[in-house]
Amino acid sequence: MKLECIKDVIMNITSDKAFTAGLTYEGYRHTNPDSFDETLCAKNNFGMRHHIKDYPDLGDNEFFDKHFKIVSESNYFEEARKLLPLSNCLKRHYACVIVKGGHIIAKGYNKSLTGCTTCARLDIEHNVGSYDDCPAMHAEASALIKAKVKLEGAELYLVCSDEVDPIPCPTCKKMMEFAGVIQVKEVK
Repeated sequence: MKLECIKDVIMNITSDKAFTAGLTYEGYRHTNPDSFDETLCAKNNFGMRHHIKDYPDLGDNEFFDKHFKIVSESNYFEEARKLLPLSNCLKRHYACVIVKGGHIIAKGYNKSLTGCTTCARLDIEHNVGSYDDCPAMHAEASALIKAKVKLEGAELYLVCSDEVDPIPCPTCKKMMEFAGVIQVKEVK
């Protein structure tokens, strides 16, 4: 289970940040070998196990509710959708986020530096033919370039403004394969 920290968690003794707002952490069940009580735990910024909340009751818990929220894959698609208005492509707006270890590490959207006034690909079927006449940087390529960490094992969440299944063009697909990034498909 992925947990997003919504408010910094400061350690009492050292005043260091155990969890940082805006980052996502992998939550897991831990069973106490003595009492067999189950707790929801996550490794903090220092790699130490941190008790977050008791199981099986994931109901009200003041600490958890104040500092964390449970993240699902749909949240990553929602984050990508927020970028769609930034696209200036005349044919179709694309946006994506790249996630590794539960953290969004890069974002991208398709955009031409100069802006498009006409589109040479407007009447051409998606992913057919050459994209040499397209001045736009694709969302996937933009995010791959912006990522500052090794991408192997990362996931790319791609969305489109149209009601089509977003499929990377052959060039972007090849870039993703070479970087070791897999595309996560949205289940509708």
